[in-house]
Amino acid sequence: MNIRNAYVSHEKHYFMHSLAKEKAYIMKKTNEVENLTYTIEGKKVAEILGVQNFTTKEAAILELVKNAYDAGSKNLTIHFEADSLFIKDDGEGMTNQDIKESWMHIGKSTRNYYADSAPTRVTAGSKGIGRFALARLGKFVQMRTKKDNHTGVIWKTDWDSNTLELCETQENGTSFLIYGLRDNWSKATVKKLQKYLSIAYNDKYMSIILSKDDFQEEVLPYYSHPQIGNQFVTETNLQYFSNKMMLEVEISSDEFASDAQQYYRDGSIHTKKIALNMKEELQVNRIDLQENISLESCLKNIGDFKASFFFSMGQVSKNDKDTFLYKYDKLKNRYTSGITLYRNAFSISSYEGKKDWLGLSKRASSSPAAASHPSGNWHVRSSQLSGYIMIDKNKNAQLRELSNRQGLEENDHFRLFTEIILSGISVFERYRQSIVRSIKHGTTEDTSSVSTPLIQSIAINPTGIVNLNKKETLALAEEIKDYVQTINRNNQSKDEVIERFRYDTRILNVLATSGLKSASLAHELKNSKNTIIGAPENIESALKKFGMWDELNSPDKTKYFYYNVPLIISNLKESNNKISFFIESMLSDIEKQRFTIIGINLAKSLLDIATKWMEYYKWIKIDIINKDNVDIFDTSEDLLYVIFDNLILNSIQQNEHLNKLSIEITIRLKNSGALLFRYRDDGIGLPEKFIKEPYRIFNSHETNRPNGHGLGMWILKNTLDYCNGKIVDVPTDQKGFSLIFELGELKND
Repeated sequence: MNIRNAYVSHEKHYFMHSLAKEKAYIMKKTNEVENLTYTIEGKKVAEILGVQNFTTKEAAILELVKNAYDAGSKNLTIHFEADSLFIKDDGEGMTNQDIKESWMHIGKSTRNYYADSAPTRVTAGSKGIGRFALARLGKFVQMRTKKDNHTGVIWKTDWDSNTLELCETQENGTSFLIYGLRDNWSKATVKKLQKYLSIAYNDKYMSIILSKDDFQEEVLPYYSHPQIGNQFVTETNLQYFSNKMMLEVEISSDEFASDAQQYYRDGSIHTKKIALNMKEELQVNRIDLQENISLESCLKNIGDFKASFFFSMGQVSKNDKDTFLYKYDKLKNRYTSGITLYRNAFSISSYEGKKDWLGLSKRASSSPAAASHPSGNWHVRSSQLSGYIMIDKNKNAQLRELSNRQGLEENDHFRLFTEIILSGISVFERYRQSIVRSIKHGTTEDTSSVSTPLIQSIAINPTGIVNLNKKETLALAEEIKDYVQTINRNNQSKDEVIERFRYDTRILNVLATSGLKSASLAHELKNSKNTIIGAPENIESALKKFGMWDELNSPDKTKYFYYNVPLIISNLKESNNKISFFIESMLSDIEKQRFTIIGINLAKSLLDIATKWMEYYKWIKIDIINKDNVDIFDTSEDLLYVIFDNLILNSIQQNEHLNKLSIEITIRLKNSGALLFRYRDDGIGLPEKFIKEPYRIFNSHETNRPNGHGLGMWILKNTLDYCNGKIVDVPTDQKGFSLIFELGELKND
């Protein structure tokens, strides 16, 4: 041991010895024991727990509303004067003893789950500090209170000293006179308070009246009387059942005119109902749980809850109304409060709609596609969605409130809670987007058909406008109006195309970059292809030449796969063949000539695709059925490969656990000249989460594999759009996966 290490060892020994002596001294018993209590200055308590704890005057008022609610009050009056504030309830009141033992006991709460005086009410208070909201409102407080069969009591404080005296009063309940107000309460701020309380308080058991000068109004819950077509156009109701980990989503919509139904073939434009298995929905998102708890356990521990969301868009232009067959251009009393989270009767601070706590704006900006976008994922904007979520004090105990009462702990349960809610909102988004897409496709007009004879004649001879009679002038005005609307529609379509291009380019640039890196690697590997492919054969030949093969192939040497040399070599051959396949495939995919539109022998091209896949995946079988003997078809080879490579690869990935898989590709020629394809495999079929929404598979980043990118089917749909094609059907009533689609001819410009 060197000198330095010896010194460190000595110091460590000395420290541990000293620590042991100190611990023994502390634990030593003595008869000289004195009990101590904390001494707290009243003004300092009022400052910390009142003035500083309640950041806004509205939040302080709400705390007193909660106290009245927990006391069983049916009627609460809040009256503002120039220099004072009067609050009166008709709840159970307090006795002289209650004030001494509870009211003056900081941190002590007598609240159970249900209020003692009102068994139907779940109590809002629990921390025993809400009374200090009075300090936030004023410097001086006088409280008068009376409980059944007890003498009334008056409590006064300036937050430095407190007095208590008995008084004669006939009415049960509690009233506060607060003066030396810390804030100015104008009529405008009282009206602001009314709106705040209408959102923060969501119950019918207690009436709240606000008054100031000639203003006197009852506080009505913001969502007390929702009416479709008045405050919103679509309502989405969620109900989560934690034991089953199931989210039920029910949508009611009146957004579109009745004519829109003819364009939407996948259901009703007014209603949709679906149930989501949240374990299946969330497990592919690879949510990183930080508290060493399983996804299933967390989903079950969250507890049951309900939510209602109300969608509207604000002002709708005439052009949009005509294009998308919207029923309303403007709502009279549109909801604009955002999303509020309620724990029983009261909102939770920080989740009262002012803050976009669900991250709707971030979701929308990350995928800015319009609802009419043919392939992008539309996300609702935070300004378009209002509503509420109801949780319970006991059922949802894992959603824990922060000690400062300003929100919830953002733990694993809270994160999964928000993910469940967003999954429900996503159902609405997909539903609305599918309707808008269908309408846009069905109502798109050919702008070349717009007839403007008067405009054309005036354009040729501008001076002729002075010779138009009144009837012709009115007709010209109507033509100009129609012309402007057409221009607006064209501009909107142009903007949507630009937005789509930007969205698609972001994804495709990433894929292209990955493709270029893969191609570079493929070039490098091609030079070593013969070595890679021939290595297993050379090893086997060498073992046979030196007389080792028979020994290695004996039963005792092949008993376990990990030292079964012949099996290892066989597997290596198979893997090398697959590597070779992907090298050749990668390099051929980027050959310039494959992007040229030519007359392709369709049956031969499909057979080539099928043969390559079957060569390297021996467990799959692909049949090409050319019903109408289609021969030459004008398209580019790259598009054909993109479509069918993605389909076949998807089938392989979904069924890789099977021993064999049969794929059938049927071709028919339509009278229009387009091709009708039916792709079908006999595998496991669509996962459960896609059965009720099969078209969901074509949205970007939709997958059921934890490591999947969810872009294969999105690329397929984009390719079909480019090829004058379309998805016809995704049948779900048979074994395996099936897809029916059209492909149109391409022409060189």
